[in-house]
Amino acid sequence: MKALTADKLIESFPHPTIPPVLGLPTYKTIAPVHLKLNANAASIHSNRGNSKIGLMFLTLQPAVLNTLSTPHFDPPTNPGPNPTIPEKSTSSQIADLRRTHDFQLEEFNQFDQADKALKSILINTFDEIYIRSLRHRYIGYANVTTLTIIQHSYDNYANITEQDLNHNDDRLKTPYDAGTPFETLIDQVEDAIEFAAAGKTPYSKKQIVNAACNLVFSTGVFESYCKEWRMATERRGRQNMVQL
Repeated sequence: MKALTADKLIESFPHPTIPPVLGLPTYKTIAPVHLKLNANAASIHSNRGNSKIGLMFLTLQPAVLNTLSTPHFDPPTNPGPNPTIPEKSTSSQIADLRRTHDFQLEEFNQFDQADKALKSILINTFDEIYIRSLRHRYIGYANVTTLTIIQHSYDNYANITEQDLNHNDDRLKTPYDAGTPFETLIDQVEDAIEFAAAGKTPYSKKQIVNAACNLVFSTGVFESYCKEWRMATERRGRQNMVQL
C-alpha cells in the first residue's frame, strides 16, 4: 500500500490553501483560519471518538472537542516499526499480531501526516514573525503541533479580556428568533463556544446544553425536542459516570 503523505492529504482538503493573513493577527483574523483548519481535519475519517468528527483532535482545544465527541477521543500512538511477537506464538497468532500492528501503524501514520498537512497550511497563512518563537533552531517546527500554533496565536494576539468574555456570554444567551433558520441558533452557540475556549474560559457540555435549551424553550416552538435532547444528554452523562 502506498504511504499516505501530507501533500496528498492537502489535495483532498476542502480548504487546501487559505489566503494569507497580513500583519498582526487578531481574533477576527485567527478564528476564520481556525474554522477552515477544523473543516480540513474533520474531512479525514477516523473511527476514534464518536467516529463523526474526523481528526479534529488536531485542531480543537480539548474543552471544545469534548463537547462534540462522546466517548472521549484518544489519539493513536506509534506502535513502532515491527510488531512484538512473544515466543512460542502460533502461526495464527503471529498473523493476527502482524495485522493488528499494520492497522495501528497505518492509523498512526495518517494521524501524523494529517498534523503535518494542517501545520503546513497554517504556517503559510500567518507571517512567520508571529510564530517563530515556537521554531527550533535546527529542526524548525517539526516537534510543534498544529494545535500548539493555533493556541499560541490566540494566547498572544487575540487579546480577549474579561469584558470580552462577559459580552460573549451575553451573545450566547441572546434570545433566538424562531422565525429565522435554526442554523442561526447553532452558529450563535458555536461562535460563543469557540470564543470562550480561545479566551481559556471554556463552557462545559452541561452549560452549553442548558443555554441552548433555554433559548429554544423561550420560543415555545421546539420545547418537546429540547426536553428529549436534555434527557438524552443526562442519560449519556450518567452512563459515562458508570463507565468511569
